[in-house]
Amino acid sequence: MADLFGMELPRRRRTNSRPEAAALLEVLKALRAHPAVAWAERMNSGAAQVGGRFIRFGWLARQGIR
Repeated sequence: MADLFGMELPRRRRTNSRPEAAALLEVLKALRAHPAVAWAERMNSGAAQVGGRFIRFGWLARQGIR
């Protein structure tokens, strides 16, 4: 089996129970290695209640890979 760049990978059984997270990791690796991509990072946005406070983090509609 080969990765996105044609490098041979050792055969091993998949142990990740979160296939979406594994796919996201591979996409980020490929983007970071590509010469035409200057910057690639995952950014979350959302909100949480901590104690009695409601806290927003990130920018509105800014989830995903940027």
